[in-house]
Amino acid sequence: MGHPLHPAIVHVPVGFWLAAVVFDVTMLAGWPGQAFFRISFFGIVLGTAGALVAAIPGLADWSGIKREKPAWKLGLTHMIFNVAAVLVWGFNGWIRWPRFREAETVSGLEIGLSAAGTILLLIGVWFGKRMTFDQGTSIGRQSRETLRRRAEEGKAAVPEE
Repeated sequence: MGHPLHPAIVHVPVGFWLAAVVFDVTMLAGWPGQAFFRISFFGIVLGTAGALVAAIPGLADWSGIKREKPAWKLGLTHMIFNVAAVLVWGFNGWIRWPRFREAETVSGLEIGLSAAGTILLLIGVWFGKRMTFDQGTSIGRQSRETLRRRAEEGKAAVPEE
């Protein structure tokens, strides 16, 4: 496609899962309601589905990194935390499924799973950030020479090599 797809898709699960935990906390704060529980449930389900979709191009991007590069190990760590997050959020949705129509508040296990899933997610996101911003993964998909030539053609200040 000419551009990395994974970074664009990951906003779907991150957004849905963080919304789910916000609604969980809202219920714990004393605002119970079937609507809040359902919104949280659907946030978990849609976030998990989005994560599974985002994993496909993420795995494709990661497989293109050479093993000796630091980004390869960062990508592996990123993937491990995100797979763990998917499993925790998926289990969280699974245990909510039987009562998502009538429940008005979250159980201790459900809020615990939301907290654990959020922590795993944020750690995974941090490793993804390190791959992109510290290692430049998927930023410069062209050779250094091509990027340097384009910068010089655009009259950019290019440092000496």
